Amino acid sequence: GLEREEKPVFCDMQSVKETEFFRAAEHGVNALYTAVIHSYEYSGEKFVEYKGVEYSVYRSYEKKDKEVVELTLAENKRDG
Repeated sequence: GLEREEKPVFCDMQSVKETEFFRAAEHGVNALYTAVIHSYEYSGEKFVEYKGVEYSVYRSYEKKDKEVVELTLAENKRDG
């Protein structure tokens, strides 16, 4: 199986924007948060743990001018 690697990062957690919420819902995804982290701390991870709950990364958007990445976090529906 795949090894799970955990690395703590500082982030700015925000409620997901309304337009992003509805866009995700059209695809059956329950988008819950937007996590803003430094670009150098994101390496394409597919899952994020926040306050003991695992979320899947639905979308990532790099804001090059600010050197941050916005991660749209969704309810994790994977099995196990």
